[in-house]
Order: sequence, then structure tokens, then C-alpha cells
Amino acid sequence: MSNYKTLHKELTKILAPIADRKGEVMYSPAEALRPNDVYLLGFNPGQGGPETSIQEHLTYSLKRTDNAWLDERWGKNPGESSPLQDRMWKLFEALGLDLRTTPASNLIFRTSPDMTGVDYHILSKLCWPAHELILSIVKPSKIIVFGNGEDKSPYAFIRDRYECVENPPQKFYGSFSFKRLSTIIDGRLTTVLGIPHPSRCKPKSETYEWLKR
Repeated sequence: MSNYKTLHKELTKILAPIADRKGEVMYSPAEALRPNDVYLLGFNPGQGGPETSIQEHLTYSLKRTDNAWLDERWGKNPGESSPLQDRMWKLFEALGLDLRTTPASNLIFRTSPDMTGVDYHILSKLCWPAHELILSIVKPSKIIVFGNGEDKSPYAFIRDRYECVENPPQKFYGSFSFKRLSTIIDGRLTTVLGIPHPSRCKPKSETYEWLKR
């Protein structure tokens, strides 16, 4: 992505209503803002990231060279990665994808200890135009979302916003479901793969195979 200045200006305008709130925008390096087959999307930032406002993190995002999934440390002890980070890295490795260069963000940019700390209905709609702008650059054919509940989740948000063809959910173990839908986003046929949050559900070999298919 060459014109970061224009992108920064447009995203600043979109996110102005929450610019001063604590939050994060992109988890991936700025260089990942280019065409890619996959876009990775979570629900919202947790407490392990930097103490920045959304505006500050937006500015950082468009010049960052590291990847929060791989280089930040969200574990309980200093210098320790979290189970969430480890499982996401293993998932992408199993799928033959490069997590470091995959554009990654969250549906909602506002930081909170858990999902109850954000107003889902207001903030998801406010943040989505920023994602639409990013998606117009990345042009993914697949969006992997973690958090696939029927109500408040990135999977539910996309399903409810667009006209979709949804496949029956696949259950592999326990009560965890893996979900898939197809829709048109920015004029492109896009597959959305909704996986349970990896902090609560450890992916296994059969789930890797399902995701590959």
C-alpha cells in the first residue's frame, strides 16, 4: 500500500467519534496492506496490547513493521506469549498461511477486558466502514473471523449486514461450532470462516482439515 497518507486521512475521518478512546487498529505490519487471499478479524482488542488511543494506534499501524500476533507478549508473565497467540500461530501454520504477512484487525477497535465492555451494536457499525476501506485494498477471497456466536460476534455482524448463503454449522467436539458463509463484499465473492475463539477452543487436526477444504 503506497499512499498511506491518504489512507490515514480517510480512516481518521471515519474513526473521529472514537479517536480518543483506548484501542488498536491493525495488528499486522503496514506492508500487509496489499492484496492478500485472507483477512483475519477478531472481536475487539483485549488488555494485553499497548496503552494507546485509537488515533495514536492508527498512526502507528500505518508505519508499523512488527506483528502483534507474533511479536507482542500477551502472556501473564513478562516476555511470555499467550495461549491465544500460540494457537493462532499454529492454526495459520497448519493452513499453510503466513500469519506475519496476513492483514489482521478486530471488528471493533475499542479495547476492553472482555466483550461486555463495548457497545457492540454502536461500535461495530461505526468501525465497519474502516474495514470496508481496508478490504478494498486487501481484496481477500476469504475472511477468517474468530468469534462466531449467533448474536454479538464478527461472524454474526457480517452475516446480518450482507445477503449471504450460509452452510450448516460443523461441530467437531463439545459445543463448539465452526461456521461458513459466502457473500459479496466490495463486489467480490467472499467466503467467511467463523471459528470459535481460540482462547476457549483449541483447534485440532480435524478442524484444520475442514478449514483447508
